[in-house]
Amino acid sequence: MRRPTNSFKEQIFPFITNAQRKSTSTTNLRRAILQVLDEFDLKISSQGIQTSVDVPESVEADIDGAMFCSTLRTVCRDAISSMETGGELSLTVYADRNGIEFEIADSRSGYLSTEKEHWIKSTSSSESESSRNAIANAQHFATTHGGSLKVQNCPEGGAAFTICLPSSIAVRHAA
Repeated sequence: MRRPTNSFKEQIFPFITNAQRKSTSTTNLRRAILQVLDEFDLKISSQGIQTSVDVPESVEADIDGAMFCSTLRTVCRDAISSMETGGELSLTVYADRNGIEFEIADSRSGYLSTEKEHWIKSTSSSESESSRNAIANAQHFATTHGGSLKVQNCPEGGAAFTICLPSSIAVRHAA
């Protein structure tokens, strides 16, 4: 019996690596954020949630724009569902020569566990399910782009998700 010239691993490897590759393009972060917030406009206004967007128009990054929007949707959905009536949702981007920090903060009542083990193990309610999805998506986005994720409770109440991305993905930023 004759052996094939290409092993199974050699034949399947290109498919695996192509599926794992992120599709990057230059993404204007402010426009992407405003587009996603528009999708939640009815829910935000019906719940009386105030939004604050502090993102310079000039901040652009070489990222997977679809993954960024998906992550943003998941984190915003979690924040909005955690604030039944009233509250504030704040989205901030800070960019300099060291990289880009993107923060989504909310004023949800109560606190969430910032222990990563909790996100993986907790199944007690739909809210924790939503929060687990939010942190999983944010963590995946950050690590796929060479960055990191910080999740913390805000001293004045609420939670903040901060995605830190390396300077290598920054295309332009405000001076």
